[in-house]
Amino acid sequence: MNDTNPPPSPAPLARLDDFVRRFDLRPGRRDLCGLPGGAAACLLGRLQQQVDRPVLVLVVGPAALRRWADDLRHFAGRASAAPSAAPERDPVVILGPPELDPYAELVPDRTASIERLGALWRLDTASERPRFVVAAAEAFLRRMLPAEALRSRSVTVRPGDELPQDDLIRRLDEGGYHRVRAVDLPGTFAVRGGLLDVFSPTSDLPARLEWVGDAVETVRAFDPNTQRGAGPLAAVHIHPVTEVLRGEAELRRARERLRELGDARGLPTRRTRELLEPLDRGALFPGVESLLPAFHERLVSLLEYLPPGAPVFVDNPPAVVDVWCREREAAVRSHAAVPRDRLAFEPAALLLGPAEATAACEGRPLLLSFPPGAAEAPAPGGWDRIGRAPADFGGADNQPLVVEIRQARRDRRGVAPLAPLARAIRERRESGFRVVLTARTAGGLERLAALLRGHGLRGLRGGEPDGRTDPAAFLLEEGPLARGFALPADGLAYVAEEEVFGTRAPHPGRPRPAADPAALRTLAAGDYVVHAVHGIGKYEGLERRVFDGVEIDLLRILYRDGDRLHVPVYHANQVAKYVGQPEPRLDRMGGASFARAREKAEASVRLLADELLRLHAERRAHPGRPVAPADDAFRAFEALFPFEETPDQARAIAEVLADLESPAPMDRLVCGDVGFGKTEVALRAAFRTVWSGRQVAVLAPTTILTQQHLATFRRRFERFPVRVEPLYRFQTRKEQAEIIRGLRTGEVDIVVGTHRLLSGDVHFHDLGLLVIDEEHRFGVAHKERLKRLRRGVAVLTLTATPIPRTLQFALSGLRDLSLVTTAPEDRLAVRTTVAQDDPELIRRAIRRELSRDGQVFFVHNRVETIHRVADRIRELVPEARLAVAHGQLAEDALEQVMVDFVAGRWDVLVCTSIIESGLDIPRANTLIVDRADTFGLAQLYQIRGRVGRSRQQAFCHLLVPPWPKLTAEARQRIEALARFTALGSGFTVASLDLEIRGAGDLLGADQSGHVAAVGFDLYCHLLEEAVARLRGEPPPDDLEPELSVAAAALIPEDYVEDLGQRLELYQRLAAGPGEEEVRGVAAELRDRFGPLPEPAERLVELMVVKTILRRLRAAGLEARAGKVAVHLRPDTPLDPARVMHLVRRPGSTWRVTPDLRVEWRAGAADRDDPVAHAARVVRELLACTRPPDAPAGS
Repeated sequence: MNDTNPPPSPAPLARLDDFVRRFDLRPGRRDLCGLPGGAAACLLGRLQQQVDRPVLVLVVGPAALRRWADDLRHFAGRASAAPSAAPERDPVVILGPPELDPYAELVPDRTASIERLGALWRLDTASERPRFVVAAAEAFLRRMLPAEALRSRSVTVRPGDELPQDDLIRRLDEGGYHRVRAVDLPGTFAVRGGLLDVFSPTSDLPARLEWVGDAVETVRAFDPNTQRGAGPLAAVHIHPVTEVLRGEAELRRARERLRELGDARGLPTRRTRELLEPLDRGALFPGVESLLPAFHERLVSLLEYLPPGAPVFVDNPPAVVDVWCREREAAVRSHAAVPRDRLAFEPAALLLGPAEATAACEGRPLLLSFPPGAAEAPAPGGWDRIGRAPADFGGADNQPLVVEIRQARRDRRGVAPLAPLARAIRERRESGFRVVLTARTAGGLERLAALLRGHGLRGLRGGEPDGRTDPAAFLLEEGPLARGFALPADGLAYVAEEEVFGTRAPHPGRPRPAADPAALRTLAAGDYVVHAVHGIGKYEGLERRVFDGVEIDLLRILYRDGDRLHVPVYHANQVAKYVGQPEPRLDRMGGASFARAREKAEASVRLLADELLRLHAERRAHPGRPVAPADDAFRAFEALFPFEETPDQARAIAEVLADLESPAPMDRLVCGDVGFGKTEVALRAAFRTVWSGRQVAVLAPTTILTQQHLATFRRRFERFPVRVEPLYRFQTRKEQAEIIRGLRTGEVDIVVGTHRLLSGDVHFHDLGLLVIDEEHRFGVAHKERLKRLRRGVAVLTLTATPIPRTLQFALSGLRDLSLVTTAPEDRLAVRTTVAQDDPELIRRAIRRELSRDGQVFFVHNRVETIHRVADRIRELVPEARLAVAHGQLAEDALEQVMVDFVAGRWDVLVCTSIIESGLDIPRANTLIVDRADTFGLAQLYQIRGRVGRSRQQAFCHLLVPPWPKLTAEARQRIEALARFTALGSGFTVASLDLEIRGAGDLLGADQSGHVAAVGFDLYCHLLEEAVARLRGEPPPDDLEPELSVAAAALIPEDYVEDLGQRLELYQRLAAGPGEEEVRGVAAELRDRFGPLPEPAERLVELMVVKTILRRLRAAGLEARAGKVAVHLRPDTPLDPARVMHLVRRPGSTWRVTPDLRVEWRAGAADRDDPVAHAARVVRELLACTRPPDAPAGS
């Protein structure tokens, strides 16, 4: 034995291009290592371009799913020498992990199902295939419907296609689409006569199809928020949104197989019949997805959706196999726990086993990428060890550089924080590396380049024209790369923006559609309404009556003592849905009570408007101190914001900074939901104030909110020489005294505190900005002290309670308002399931959250049994640290529990629904609601808003009693919950009570009483009127001319079938202030419902006539066959001389009566209908009006 022999020299490192060039599509395993960060995505980007097939990437964990998707999007297609001129569809589809348990009796989250079917459809459609499929390891095990079943139920519709509308409706229904009144979410459709709206999940916008006979005449996109057309489409692709297809063949097959399954499990025939009863009705039930094998001849693996030769890439194979084994074991346990009287297939029918999964992958070109330190296998075998002689790329991640950058920021206190990055770029360039810095946006790239220019470096885009040998030059690439890397053999180094500034969110999502509280679209018989003259009544319905042979639609309203008012739809604008207190007292029709309430409200809003205007003027009159101009330090601070600003957030920041730079002291209200970015607006203002040498005070109503703000401010300012301190009652007297001293001397720059800040012993050296969070929650005494503190100081008020649009409009000019209504796009939609109360589901939901270091809300709304429920959860998950919170706890005790939960001392909070909703607890991402069937939709909307406030996927499980025990009414409620698992405008109305509460919070308790007395809509109208008068502007025109027309002017039921939509359209047409607005609604009608029928055309013309009558100051109009009469008011702007000219024309049929009545008669040959005559008359009269500046009688 010779001990002096040298060890074998290591194999040369692999190069990306060499590996790709030698790669072939033969089945079999290739082991890889040395591909950290985004290096593997860089390799796969080139490989996919070479093989021209989708690549399946298997990963472990939701965070890995998102990182991999971003990295692959960055490199997808970059190797192409000739990029396509047309924008490519998303090159990556994601298949996330399935629901908790294949055997849970639940209604799964529709969003997840829709996304999965969309991904499968793209894989099966050659023209739509993605470049990459990133799948969770758990998702790969799942057996799914065969591609031929998906294909047979999919259809592409083009203009000119022969496709009976009924056939498409049947396809949509059988494919899982929900029929709704108005389409605003993927997986829904609506039918209106010869029009059909459908939102296919593979489209960015929903499509509107119009038929002539059985032929599709047009296909157009439309905006789901406005419902207005957005241009023609060449085609719309429609595919199922569920794997449980409800065609007659599938249902017949399912019934047969489930009877066989019932026999095999020994179920009595009666019990099997009971379980199959919903299927006999063509309906589905919770847990039906676990019976998927019954609906199809066979189920297939994900690989069957990939074309032959498509490679499979496995990231960290030992971890993937571990997940597969655990999933299989959990499925076996769950199956064993299924009661004998339930139908359930064996796990093998639903999932691949680990051995089956590995064998299936090895039948493809297979790439196994092992992490550093993976054990080497002595011989080829399983995936737990790396094979001999793997392709080693020798790559390194950027973690040491990331640590160094963070350390530099902390150590150098904001001085040259990017010095380590600049040094690393120079060193890499001097070693011959091609160095690339990436950012998600062009703005992010420019920010990076600008900051590095200060270090003598040059960022180049679009190639290296003169930078190949320049050690100070680096490349810039726009893209979503999440993780950088360095590959020495390739001389390639990438650094991602997120590694420099921290994780950044991508582009903003859509703003929430605005809700109008008084809109009639949600009006139902029995709802309270307010008539502008007669007051509060109860709506009884829309009825059609015939008067003198003419049909007319009327809103019937019940008043006190049984009196009824019938309001023609021409005056629907006089009626608003009542929003105020739950059970208001009905007014007496024609009585004085409502008139008195209206007078009191008018007087009150005049005082309010006067006070607001006075305060506004006072602040404007006092000179402020503008902040110093923005500099590089501020730009660096901006760059550290971990999200891309949403458009309205950027607008709010710009408005606040403009206020700070102006000579008048700022007083601005920023309104937006929790987590939408209000605090960042305050942070930017605080930075500019501190950098100008002044102090900032941040005031919050509770200790918990104070602690949250403190953590946020310290985290954002940790890299700058800014001292941030708290001041609240949990501190010792000594600690408080030290901070108060620092405020007095100016050593403390920013203080975050509760009302302790308002105490008499707190004095500031030079206070420049006061930030107030949720001001309405402070008491009267605190508000008085606040008034003193805010004198001469810039004030920024934050609120998470939404403010209705009508109130925003009324307050414009009195209060500087900024609205932040758009959530960041990576704020993932909460996955919501409706499930029966199943101990295994609860256990798995809690443990899944704990396994990712998260927290759980368990909502149980009965105080008397809440401790019993808590004990049950302790038994199910003994390792969880659990606390109980409810409204009957002492205030201090409740606050302490919440402080501890926010601090992470508890894992599970069992609580009632009253727990504070303004808190931002990013780690709380699982919510379980007990007896969800007892909550209203609005309550569930608010409760669910507590989770999903971070980048983690949040889950909401709505627990209900067993399905057979529910009443028909309860089942309908649960089906409604299931339909709303994804939030869209369907929940807008459910959130209106929040908006009205926001109005009360903003206006104060005194005004809330007037809102209750006259209704919210009329109150806002009165406030708008008062503001206009005080500002010397013309108030809104309240004149409501009476109309009597001998022709049917209405919206036929068969044209707009949905009553709510018909009511809303009547209201909008009647309220149109001018011809342009009325014709705009008419254009929308044509766009949404097709050509206007004759009665609807007349209605539009009549509403145009009404707008002209207002301009004429006319009290009313009558139009009968061949005759029109206009009743004028004394303040009419008509020029008498011009009117008399009409009367005296030869052959004139015009006449003026002493009681200010202008009449016109048609000639014998004039066959126009009365509405056309009325339109002609009012236009001729309009031509007779005086110029606006002419004196009366001129």
